[in-house]
Amino acid sequence: MAETVKGIIQGWRRKMKRGYIQLENGKRLPFTFDVVTNAEKPQHVRNNMRVSAVIENGVIQSVTVEGVEQPIPQPVKRPHPGSFLNPYNFVRYLEQPTTSPSDQGRERVLWRCAPPPHDRYVGLTGRILCTVENVTPLFIADSHAITETALKNEDGNSLTDSYGNPRVHRKYRFFTLWDEKGKKQPAIPASSLRGMLRSVYEAITNSCFGVFDGERRLEFREPPEFGNRVKGYAAIVRRLATEDQPGQVQRCQIAKIGAYYTGEEAEQNAQSSRGNGVRGWKSGEYVTARVWKTPGGRRIVREFAESEDELRTCGDEEEYVSGWLKITGRGEGTQKLNETLFLDPEKHGDGRTLEFSYEQQEEYNTILQGQFERARTPVPLKTRELSVDDLVWLEMEDEDTIKRLVRVQIPRTPYQKSLNEFLPQHLRTCQDYDSLCPACRAFGWVYPSKRREKIPTDKIVAYAGRVRLSHAKLKKESGRYGDMTLSILSAPKPTTAPFYLLNADGQPDPTVDYKADNARVRGRKFYRHQSQPDSQEYIRAPFNAPHKDHQNRTVSGALQPGSTFTFTVDFENLAPLELGALLYALELEEGMYHRLGYAKPLGFGSVKITVEEIKIIEWEERLRSLGPNAGWKPLSRDQWGEYKAEFLEEMQNIYGDKFDKMVLADLRALLSEPPDLPIHYPRTQKRPDPKGNNYEWFVGNKKHGKNGYPLPLPEEEKGGKGLPLLDKKGCRVS
Repeated sequence: MAETVKGIIQGWRRKMKRGYIQLENGKRLPFTFDVVTNAEKPQHVRNNMRVSAVIENGVIQSVTVEGVEQPIPQPVKRPHPGSFLNPYNFVRYLEQPTTSPSDQGRERVLWRCAPPPHDRYVGLTGRILCTVENVTPLFIADSHAITETALKNEDGNSLTDSYGNPRVHRKYRFFTLWDEKGKKQPAIPASSLRGMLRSVYEAITNSCFGVFDGERRLEFREPPEFGNRVKGYAAIVRRLATEDQPGQVQRCQIAKIGAYYTGEEAEQNAQSSRGNGVRGWKSGEYVTARVWKTPGGRRIVREFAESEDELRTCGDEEEYVSGWLKITGRGEGTQKLNETLFLDPEKHGDGRTLEFSYEQQEEYNTILQGQFERARTPVPLKTRELSVDDLVWLEMEDEDTIKRLVRVQIPRTPYQKSLNEFLPQHLRTCQDYDSLCPACRAFGWVYPSKRREKIPTDKIVAYAGRVRLSHAKLKKESGRYGDMTLSILSAPKPTTAPFYLLNADGQPDPTVDYKADNARVRGRKFYRHQSQPDSQEYIRAPFNAPHKDHQNRTVSGALQPGSTFTFTVDFENLAPLELGALLYALELEEGMYHRLGYAKPLGFGSVKITVEEIKIIEWEERLRSLGPNAGWKPLSRDQWGEYKAEFLEEMQNIYGDKFDKMVLADLRALLSEPPDLPIHYPRTQKRPDPKGNNYEWFVGNKKHGKNGYPLPLPEEEKGGKGLPLLDKKGCRVS
């Protein structure tokens, strides 16, 4: 009679296609690959894999392997309709209610107030047991065992970035933990679950924007004509400004190195004693150059070196000059050839001295500091602040008055308003312990110190959260995918204002930007649920041989849909309304899914959380007994359903119909089944382009002006309204 037993693969020999299974009953039986039911190739079977085996008369009849690597799904073959959904949208926030909740009423916990103490129990304390199942591919990156592969060009030479660092392609594995039996298993770290849960909790309680750099001023790139205004005003810093004394710069004449000219001026790379162009040189080095002076008065560098002895004899209309190299093209690995030589004003020109203010110096430093903080690689400068002997360009009010100091000819300029000015006061990051929002009281808070600001010593500056999550441990594995080289995942681009802002009426507007009065942040960013991610979108093209470079990543061991994990949520001193909010944030509604892990814009990471059990502590009973389980009281499903219903009802009382019609409606639209449109970032063609160039869609969209296409509201997308494919001329792609 046949029976099914569990076991572990041992002694597996892939080439011979055979091995043994160590059964749980202690027996060790041989098997061959032909009885394995769910592996396509022998290399999919490995030692220490768990299996279930059907045994009859002491012989293994079939083997089902757990955790077999599956082939990558093939692209979905369907025609592109010409419109698409952006992978993210925003859940709108609510304005401050006319009448704030009373300090004496129970509803105060859904507003700003002081948190409860940690030294006594004054609220509900207990534990929630949850399961989480992924309904789309899931990948959580492990910070260990990252594989880096050096990239090389066609000649076999290593590729480097603009700072000379080697370019590498990175491969990540799934996050793992040791289980009780000493085996590594996939797991979900508590920090990932916590961030996912808090983002929903913030939205449904109208809490502050917990992750929001409100003091930051976004920047825009000046138009090319700005460079024409400043190129005649080069200078070297001679004295820094203080609050009591202006700084000084000395004007310099310039010579172009590798200028973009035609005909007789087309020497793209000036010769130097270290090779062609500026490669191998550093900005600020003092050199001597042989230059040609054009009939129009411009100077073009023919060659330069550390001393005049290394240069050839000047020809007609040529001369020797000395000065400092101004290099902002980052040298190796870039296409830029046009750099500048700032001529020494003591030897060439009148060297007129101009003054700049302390405020102008601080503005320069703020921009520079922001570049350091946000750059993926270090900004190639000597210091993070303006220094004596720095080479700068000047934007002038008139011939004698400096308006602004800039580092490059076409710089990035901060908008005058900070991000906080586009967000209501009651939603800005919590600053005061006695007035914390619901999310900061539940999940914890730290005083948000600003740049260069000292943390106050006379105030409470932190509060430990009352909601703690465990790691999620594997309960059932549905299988893993092999290595997948994903499409490029880039950083957010909030300067795309029509995608991140609404106008004064709370509506999408293609003309709104960070200069507009009464513009507002759209809301809280959520990546939409994709019920069936298309591998054409998430696998880097070409599909059959994906391109690996320094911008994209390979992931190994992503989980197939259907894997389940278990985790616990411990809560302490929660008010009933807070527990209701926590339960709603955990389970959401039927047909809604959380977004978790890596590659969410590509459709990965849709998960469903189910609350399995809730227990609270009855303190009177617990303190009367020494038993380990004394006082733990389970709640029925009807009881925790009542907690959720009371929370939703109270939010409706405080904020009116807008709570359901804006916050919950937007969440439902983004986290439920999406409309039947392709989901991908804006682009200019129906199929993904291996070269990218998606910026061309935004170039084309700007050509429409006030008739352009802003990001629709989530409720508009539910009706099938998407964004059109546009080429860089603004024409629809059919």
